Amino acid sequence: MAARTFARNGKPYAHAWHDLGLATGNLTLEAGARGLCVHQMAGIQPDVARETYGIPEGFEAVTGIAIGYADPASANERDQAPRERRPLAESIFTGAWDQAAPFV
Repeated sequence: MAARTFARNGKPYAHAWHDLGLATGNLTLEAGARGLCVHQMAGIQPDVARETYGIPEGFEAVTGIAIGYADPASANERDQAPRERRPLAESIFTGAWDQAAPFV
């Protein structure tokens, strides 16, 4: 969930999605350290989630997260393949967009 306003003063919480992303990242790292797997899902239906779970006004359902132990028998080729990441030079810029930082 992302809160649309701060609880302490009711002002708009412009960075709620950013903070939710950071919290989700930290949860994912901690779960992995404990031997758990995390599957994040953006394709949720926020209105259905609100009705099903009684989410109050002022909060927005942004993502679904499943946490559990992996079943090795259900792993597919994609799960077992080595991960390929985009080069840092395509994401870390300096001075202007698409100008790779010299330290990457």
